[in-house]
Amino acid sequence: MSQIIAKFFWSVGFLCLILALVLNLNSFMKKGDDTKGSIDPFPDSLIGIEIYDLKVAQITDKEEFRNFLEEGIRENKYSGIEIPIFVDDVIRKKYFHKISYIQDRTNWLLFLADKFFPKKEFFSKMKPKDLLKTNHGTCNQQAIVFQDLVKDFGYEFASVEFNIRTPKGYFGHFASAVKVDKEWFYFDPHREPDYNRRDSSILNALLEGDEVIFKDLYPSTKFENIDENMIILSKVNEFPARRGVIFQEFSHLISNYSWLIFFLLALIFGRFSKISNRKK
Repeated sequence: MSQIIAKFFWSVGFLCLILALVLNLNSFMKKGDDTKGSIDPFPDSLIGIEIYDLKVAQITDKEEFRNFLEEGIRENKYSGIEIPIFVDDVIRKKYFHKISYIQDRTNWLLFLADKFFPKKEFFSKMKPKDLLKTNHGTCNQQAIVFQDLVKDFGYEFASVEFNIRTPKGYFGHFASAVKVDKEWFYFDPHREPDYNRRDSSILNALLEGDEVIFKDLYPSTKFENIDENMIILSKVNEFPARRGVIFQEFSHLISNYSWLIFFLLALIFGRFSKISNRKK
């Protein structure tokens, strides 16, 4: 029995090895490592709707981006709540709404997960350094960058998650909160609402389900019967995409090196088979 299992693991291991070699060769030929990122053209349909500055969008290196922020803070002598407001302004200029994906052509396990659960968007970029290499992102992707930057400037931060019923379905959204002088302030660089970002009562009103505040911030969406449980302040000082990044890295590791595991299991069961035969 051990010999049959060993042969099975040898066969699976060889298949995984061949698959990994083929996918890595294909990735190399297509230069699909995504190291340069992607700066997409700004859509004409968003002109006048979203804030955008190509000069800001083209800053794709994290150190250079932080130096750009530090220079602006220093020149304008910003402090306190003014710093996260400035970071929010810059993020609004850098990104427009469009999901940004990683280009991991060797990750067949992630590919399968994405096929079975497409709504999870397993291939979406989640690391701040990867997201800075592009000029587009969704609400959670822009929030990841915003939170990472305000953290670097010494501020506490949190995620604000929305899952609200509306007459047309659900309003799913992801924004951020920043703590300044013991008070929490609301920030949403993705939807770019026009409101007083110095007013800490905005966040409290959102968390309490205040429909008036919701309509002021997001007038294009019709809200009805908002429950305070539909808006959650979570992940205080915690990277919001930690699990997603772990799964991406784990699946990449398995996709490229699972053959080693199967070969090792084949050797172990082959050894057991030999020992069993000797005892007989």
